Amino acid sequence: MSTSATIEGSVEQRSATLNSRSVWIAIAIAFTLRFGWVLLSRSYHFSHPDHFDFGQEIGALAYSLATGHGFSSPFLVPSGPSTWIAPVYPFALALVFKVFGVYTTASAIVMLAINCACSALTCWPIWNIATVVTNRRIAQIAIWLWALLPPFMAWSVFWVWDAAATTLLLTWIVWLTIRLSRKVSLRQWIGFGVLWGFAALLNPSLLSLLPFTVAYIAWKSRSRREPWFAPALLCCAVAVLTVTPWLIRNYMAFGKFVFIRGNFWAEMRYGNSPYGDGTWMGYVHPETNMYERQKLVDLGELRYFDSKKQEVMAFIREYPWYFRQLCFRRVLFYWWDFRDITGSTPEILQTIARRTFSTLALVGVVFLWIRRREAAALITAILVVYPLPYYLTYPYGRYRHVLEPLLLICALYCLSQVKEFKTFFNADERG
Repeated sequence: MSTSATIEGSVEQRSATLNSRSVWIAIAIAFTLRFGWVLLSRSYHFSHPDHFDFGQEIGALAYSLATGHGFSSPFLVPSGPSTWIAPVYPFALALVFKVFGVYTTASAIVMLAINCACSALTCWPIWNIATVVTNRRIAQIAIWLWALLPPFMAWSVFWVWDAAATTLLLTWIVWLTIRLSRKVSLRQWIGFGVLWGFAALLNPSLLSLLPFTVAYIAWKSRSRREPWFAPALLCCAVAVLTVTPWLIRNYMAFGKFVFIRGNFWAEMRYGNSPYGDGTWMGYVHPETNMYERQKLVDLGELRYFDSKKQEVMAFIREYPWYFRQLCFRRVLFYWWDFRDITGSTPEILQTIARRTFSTLALVGVVFLWIRRREAAALITAILVVYPLPYYLTYPYGRYRHVLEPLLLICALYCLSQVKEFKTFFNADERG
């Protein structure tokens, strides 16, 4: 080996080490800021008399598990077995309850610390995706913006919910999809299927993206003339096998097939009515409406969900044009926070910032195609498909948070295409 090749290899290795170190520094700072915010804001203190503001439905399910009543009663009143929420996060919270006490300050601190860790660790897949899809300069900026900006912290600081964990998992899946599209073994196909099964048990909404990630890897494998059909089929079968124990539990609990989470029609009802504006109608939710809560108790979950389905279908039949209008409004709400901004100056500035961020991100997707960047098709499919259920039900900040790592990368890539910014964003990339 020549001296120049040896020096070049040494430089590349040193650069990789420095990059890895900078990512871990960003992760450490991200966690410190998030958990520091938890402690300073005392977000681990929950004030509701029955502690329902501690994780809402997830907290209630964890309470039932920790007290020996099984996966049941998502509103702290006995209502029987439940499929209101997917099982992974409630079981994790129940384990924390077992160790640190039910609805204690210690449990709240531990769960929020876990959320903060998930949010901070998202820096790692952001770095890897941005490095491959754009360049290292954009990757560096992306992880530091994710680490430092409060809007990317809030869901891990104030909510005992799966938002941070789901965001980490989806971002990691996107990175693995890109990585496996370059070279994939049968063992990796199987492992990918197990990971997807776990993702489904954490948040079934992610399952809408499974076909696109598997298809992307299979498409790249086919272009290399490698086996793809049977391994892809095996991957999907492994994902199904991973969730099967929970499906068996549901069948045993309800006497019929129920998917991982069965409350779709209830969520549809909470976003659709002649008096709705496209957002969540909390006044008809069992969380706030005592009549609805009692109806849930009297009917049981499956019959309650059936009643919500009948109400939704009746609304759509009677007001088809208004339903379509609500769906269109939800698209605008999801991406551009479309509403009157007549509040205080900080609220107006935050709304303008969110709208600008979304616009830059979506334009950045277009530039990914124009510049023929790797994984442009994969990222586009995710951004198009994942929000679809929320256009039918209702948009909410944590549903959008799951996509924000990808949106951040796309927004920065959009800025990198502006002539005045090219030197700054493309320092290690020509062309």
